[in-house]
Amino acid sequence: MPLPVFIAVGLAACAVIAAYAHWLGRSARQTLSDTEDALRLFQAACPDLEARQARLAGDRHAALVMLENGDAGLLYAMGSKWMARDLPAGSVKAVKRLSANRLRLILADYTMPRLTIALADENERERWIEAMENAARPPERGPIERKATA
Repeated sequence: MPLPVFIAVGLAACAVIAAYAHWLGRSARQTLSDTEDALRLFQAACPDLEARQARLAGDRHAALVMLENGDAGLLYAMGSKWMARDLPAGSVKAVKRLSANRLRLILADYTMPRLTIALADENERERWIEAMENAARPPERGPIERKATA
């Protein structure tokens, strides 16, 4: 089989598989049913962190999780899976207001540099910004310990 025909058949097969997965509903983003669902998913992903409260995004594709240690956590739908992150001090570079109900998080983590969160309204957006103040604060650095050289 000539190479151009082989490439065309391969691309067509990939397109058919992607269309079939979409048709089956496998490409739909996950949604959260309630705050208990968000807490359960976050706790399963981060068992060493104690989650105490969750705020759902307006489209239910994300949740801001408040932790016992005072930090915030983030639960975000990535296709059919969930991504959970602890947001300690210094983990959020910036929080931008895109519109009355959209917020963009610029994270210090290179594996997830930015997220757009759809919120219900301006009041909810301001509550998310307030809750993330600690994550946007630079981490506190202790004194530098100098080792004696001989």
